[in-house]
Amino acid sequence: MAANKTKKIEERRRALLLRGQDAMRTGQREEAEKAFREAANLKPESAEALFFLGHFLQESGRPQAAIPFLRRAQKKTPHVAAITLQLGVAYQDAGDLAAAESTFRLASEASETAMDAHAFLGNLFALRGRHHEACECFRRALDVGPAEAWLLVNLGHSLQGLGLRDEAKKQYEAAAK
Repeated sequence: MAANKTKKIEERRRALLLRGQDAMRTGQREEAEKAFREAANLKPESAEALFFLGHFLQESGRPQAAIPFLRRAQKKTPHVAAITLQLGVAYQDAGDLAAAESTFRLASEASETAMDAHAFLGNLFALRGRHHEACECFRRALDVGPAEAWLLVNLGHSLQGLGLRDEAKKQYEAAAK
């Protein structure tokens, strides 16, 4: 009997997450939030439901509201780098740059999103005027991932911030290819 109830709860949670995703795709934001909240309330230990709700709130311009859900999801699944990275983005969007930096550093230790984590950390350092550290992060991102034009441009901007105009120009030219 208990196994059957657990199975029904899990089926309902999955259906709610799918409904929320579908509502997001079709622009029904209120319906999406309702479905994600219901899924998270139905099974509060579900990192997946917490992540979807937190991600939705963050994408809706409410990073402060997203942080507790993303933090809970990250604590339940610290090995899932994408959740850690999304938490860092929410901290950055909320203006908590110190928390964003430490969270991006944590995400950069995971191989599946290392390029993105290094790039986000580089952007954060550049935003804070820490161009030397930003350059290091952008170079690390380029070492582990493809030479994306936006990474080369960001590296160029940070090199310019250090007064290295010739090196910056090389990055801009490489980005234009």
